[in-house]
Amino acid sequence: MEFRLKGSPTVSRDGTRVAPDYGGRGGGREYMSTDPVEVEIVNVQPYR
Repeated sequence: MEFRLKGSPTVSRDGTRVAPDYGGRGGGREYMSTDPVEVEIVNVQPYR
């Protein structure tokens, strides 16, 4: 999934890489904020 953050939330984890788990490939990005966050979905690819 590709998305854009809308507005300017305070981000305490800014794209930390995610380790693989449950046989997945991992490598995605993790973001975290205590602020309300609104996102715009840009692209969704089916899981294979």
